[in-house]
Amino acid sequence: MTDQVREKLIYKRRIYRIMEEPLDRYFAKNKIKPPFDFQNTACWRCYEGTWKVKYNKLYLVNLEAFTNDFKNKVGVEFLFPGQKEVFAEWYSGTIRLPFEKEEYLPYMFALLENGLFLKFKKGILVSSKVVTDKPM
Repeated sequence: MTDQVREKLIYKRRIYRIMEEPLDRYFAKNKIKPPFDFQNTACWRCYEGTWKVKYNKLYLVNLEAFTNDFKNKVGVEFLFPGQKEVFAEWYSGTIRLPFEKEEYLPYMFALLENGLFLKFKKGILVSSKVVTDKPM
């Protein structure tokens, strides 16, 4: 399997590449099939999102995707008209901010549990925890 381009999350002025895909929860919750064109085998989800934690809330701040056979490059406003960034109230779960900095997700890193874990409930950061040297 091809290593996947990871989504970005900005936390305390640092950019992390994350394995989780918070926008997929939005699509599932609203029973929406993602309307984007397949880009390449390094991005099976067909989009790249950038997330930011601001004031202990998770926001979608950038989106890069294509529609109409790659004729249109679209962003956040495509899914959320009139909005440049969106509070991710649909997202409850944990996002791991890995210590490694690779853009692509090598398989071996999927087996690790090291990192800073941010737990969200309805888009609000409720806890954080650092875990080191713990293989899955």
